[in-house]
Amino acid sequence: MNFIVLDPRLKLGYYENHKWKQNFIRIAKETVVNIYNTKYKPPESPEDNNSSDVKRGFLNHIFGKQQKVQQSEIDLYLKAPRADPKQDILLW
Repeated sequence: MNFIVLDPRLKLGYYENHKWKQNFIRIAKETVVNIYNTKYKPPESPEDNNSSDVKRGFLNHIFGKQQKVQQSEIDLYLKAPRADPKQDILLW
């Protein structure tokens, strides 16, 4: 039933609404995240890893040093509100 996590109308709410144990909900989420990470996650851009120190130093000077917070596409998806139950998920 892990496909339910991907339904934008349900997400993890299905499991919570049907009173699944937290351990099973965690396993469902981990399963989907693992599949995403191994099969669908885009590779890191070499530009992200190889930015020159001069460029970084200049941008830090202009904008101030900012913490880089990376969230995966799946984490952002799961944090977003659920879609309306009448939503056609193929059009979502």
